[in-house]
Amino acid sequence: MPSPNDNFEQANPFHDENWWEKNLLQNEKLIDKYMDVLGDDPDWEKWHDPRDLYNKVHYGIEPGDPLPPGVEDEDWDEDELASLDLEDIGDFDDDDDDEEDEEDEEDELWSSDSSSDDEDHPADADVDSSHTIAITGIDLFTVGDDDEPRDLILGGENLTDEDLADYRQLYRKAMDFGLAVMQLENLPEESINVCIAAGKIGANLAGGHGLGYDEDTICGNIVKCRWALAECEFVIETLDFLASRLRRPEFASLLPRAKQLRDQIAKRVTKLRSQVWW
Repeated sequence: MPSPNDNFEQANPFHDENWWEKNLLQNEKLIDKYMDVLGDDPDWEKWHDPRDLYNKVHYGIEPGDPLPPGVEDEDWDEDELASLDLEDIGDFDDDDDDEEDEEDEEDELWSSDSSSDDEDHPADADVDSSHTIAITGIDLFTVGDDDEPRDLILGGENLTDEDLADYRQLYRKAMDFGLAVMQLENLPEESINVCIAAGKIGANLAGGHGLGYDEDTICGNIVKCRWALAECEFVIETLDFLASRLRRPEFASLLPRAKQLRDQIAKRVTKLRSQVWW
């Protein structure tokens, strides 16, 4: 017997913001589990086989141990396993030359990009995908295998030149602002989370862009932008509190930038929602 949800899904073939928020939160929790297993100094030789890492996270067993009773290899989530590309996460060959080449490519891309008048500030950002886990950060502004910027590749088929230019400008502003907050000195211990929140603004914008602008993922993009907006609001409240409490001008001086960034993110959410027809 068909459920009431069947009719809803037929009338609404693409997932809405509620669905995306629920699944992205589950993904965040799963990422936390993987990071807890890996720790601050991961033993990449131990976790070289993605199946071992998967089994540790989901079943609590060490490499080489048998699977729990009733669990078969076929029970593994193949999409999740495919996302655990440990060669991209761990540095197995310590090839400094490769790192220098990537930095050169990044500098070249930024210097040739004329979509914004802002100063060049290359930065890494965490990217989520719609169906897999991104354990490590992906540098959106280095070139990929097909010699295209990764932020262009990740945007999806419906990414327009206007969308890309708007995203790049806003992302740079968010990262510049995040760095400015992180450079604040002598923060009260109870307010140190403001630095984390400031960094998450750009990270969430990048995560949304990575999900893309296609009909099946744009609501996920919107959710990530909403998360960026919430982090920005938290930073504003904290900076305002610190400026009043400590009477230090460097806190107050960041408030106009924070409020401008908040307003631009809010406009981005509105613009993306205008593209949702279902």
